[in-house]
Amino acid sequence: MSYDLLLLRIVRHFFMKIKLFFLISIVFIVSSCSDKSFAYRIPNFRDQYYFDNVKINKPKHSNNFLKSADSSFDDDLDLDIFLENNKTLSFIIIRNDSILYEKYFYDTLQHPTTPTFSISKSFVSSLLGIAIEDGYIKSIKEPITNYIPELYDFKDITIEMLLNMCSGLDSDGFMKVANIYFSTDLRKIVNEYQISKTPGREYSYQNVNTLLLCMAIERAVGVNIVNYFEKELWQKAGMSHDATWSVDSKSNNQVKGFCGINAAPIDLARFGCIYLYNGFYNGNQIVPEEWVKESFTKYNKFKDEDGYYYSYGWRITDSDAYVAVGFMGQYVYVNQDKNIVVVRTGQSYDSFNWIDFIDKMTEQL
Repeated sequence: MSYDLLLLRIVRHFFMKIKLFFLISIVFIVSSCSDKSFAYRIPNFRDQYYFDNVKINKPKHSNNFLKSADSSFDDDLDLDIFLENNKTLSFIIIRNDSILYEKYFYDTLQHPTTPTFSISKSFVSSLLGIAIEDGYIKSIKEPITNYIPELYDFKDITIEMLLNMCSGLDSDGFMKVANIYFSTDLRKIVNEYQISKTPGREYSYQNVNTLLLCMAIERAVGVNIVNYFEKELWQKAGMSHDATWSVDSKSNNQVKGFCGINAAPIDLARFGCIYLYNGFYNGNQIVPEEWVKESFTKYNKFKDEDGYYYSYGWRITDSDAYVAVGFMGQYVYVNQDKNIVVVRTGQSYDSFNWIDFIDKMTEQL
């Protein structure tokens, strides 16, 4: 592997840096207005302990990865130092179901799970595919009001539009990002959104879209969505650790579907492997094969603000790799051509394009 790649600092768009600065500033102001969030003004690694949550139980037997005989990364101090200096909490490379590299930095070994932030959206997407396969939801072409009828004003918004972030609902804005993240009553906050653009016409990344998907899945299935998730994905995949899913409050118990899944990094690698093998993993067809293929299809999908195709909760790179992305640099990277899954968790983007870095790194493997 060439370490010239480790010197490639890709500065993110200036606009995105300014956007993040103002987002943090607004969250600081809003959260200071409530007793509960006074000490937690900026989303961070410890949010998994701050919010109320529901436990996701691991199965009795986990599906263990093998340790690769490839010694390319053994005692790789250059890579170790690079990752730690760039605020990485964990970095895992899986190839052919074997661990090529697995390192944890800072005190993360004391914490069995880590917040995945918006990687949760990719989990919700997989759960939607499962619910359709199980017959609980007929089609992504259905209006969301088929499952949440009280939101009559959203009758022109389909499940597919929510999935691809083109619902037409008014832009989150910085205040709404803070409000929905810290809300203790998410069902109530949904009513504050209005349609501002023609549904289906334009990409606009918004947390409320995935929240609505979660609510629809739960209504359709008829059981708590965490129980459905645990049974249909977490246990079938042979995950090695218990996980949690943050909720708005104990009294309302609505999962933060747009974020909130707290999981062990090695289990994020197993999630990546589900998609690597077209939904079949640990002896189970967990996610329908057609759903995986459609998830990774660019046709009629939109691009995000960084120029990546956004499809069913995943980004698609120019090299046709697929990436689940979370705030502060959480990534699950899937490259089917190379048979590789890479997980990076962190506490900062550090003005660095991790997707580009991982793309280039896998080209050398």
